[in-house]
Amino acid sequence: MKLTDDQIRSIMTKESKSKTLLIDSKNAGKTIEFYEKDGWKLVKQSEVNGRTKLTFIK
Repeated sequence: MKLTDDQIRSIMTKESKSKTLLIDSKNAGKTIEFYEKDGWKLVKQSEVNGRTKLTFIK
């Protein structure tokens, strides 16, 4: 089976949005729940200078 250029482009192209937040550590749980209910997926969580850095993708 031979794919056309348009078919290959549609397979290889993925449009996504990302959002990174730096928040107070005690609010991390509520923030994660809020964004996940809105259709965002948490992809990375880390600690930066006592604060929590969250990265979401949609």
